Amino acid sequence: MLKITGLKKAFSLGAANEVQALAGVDLTVNPGEMVSIIGANGSGKSTLIGCLAGAYIPDAGSIVLDGKDITSWPEYKRAKLISRVFQDPLLGSCASMSVAENLALAHRRGKVRGLRRGIAPGEKELFRAALAPLGLSLEERLNDPVGLLSGGQRQALTLIMATLVKPSLLLLDEHTAAQDPRTASLTMRLTQDLVEKERLTTLMITHNMAQAVEYGQRLVMLKEGRILKVFSGQEKKDLTVKTLLESFLAAGDDPALSDQ
Repeated sequence: MLKITGLKKAFSLGAANEVQALAGVDLTVNPGEMVSIIGANGSGKSTLIGCLAGAYIPDAGSIVLDGKDITSWPEYKRAKLISRVFQDPLLGSCASMSVAENLALAHRRGKVRGLRRGIAPGEKELFRAALAPLGLSLEERLNDPVGLLSGGQRQALTLIMATLVKPSLLLLDEHTAAQDPRTASLTMRLTQDLVEKERLTTLMITHNMAQAVEYGQRLVMLKEGRILKVFSGQEKKDLTVKTLLESFLAAGDDPALSDQ
């Protein structure tokens, strides 16, 4: 379970250009729940993800994950519990290393690493089994450098890497924003399959209203660093892109979001 309480974060504190990126965010995400987060530019989405991942330390409030207060933990320590998939797949994998080598690094996340051979016996079979359901033939390319993969293949690989060792929290940071609609649709289907199969507690930041409507048990709308509205239950099920857009307009926002 993830419990965020009173989270605040400002940049350029005390200066004329001070920005209050988060102004008191309270949110609880239950185990195995997927929550989509949407908001106009400057609403605080990226700052929230950064605070959860450890890229930023909040000015106030707390972050508790599976009973552990991780509010002041450095990013490297949180990496044992939290996996993050970025918008740019280049940030989630190493181009010069092979598919198998990238997966081996992910497989050993949070473990003590000693002097041992690069890929242990049996690991390749584990990797093939994880990649085969993708239908991208990556299980046949374990020895290929990741830099030879297409953008869609590489993002699919980073998703597998992020979930190969089940994280306590999966952060999806606009992970389809750089993809064409067809590839984005494939990535989202893979995402949903992984989240449901492994019952992953997941936060997904997106600019795509259609994705926000379709995926997740709840939808959180951010504005000016605060949670403006939460759609859940039947209201979330009945939500459409049109009604979501109307909610933004009613709040006085120019969402500048994609509807596909």
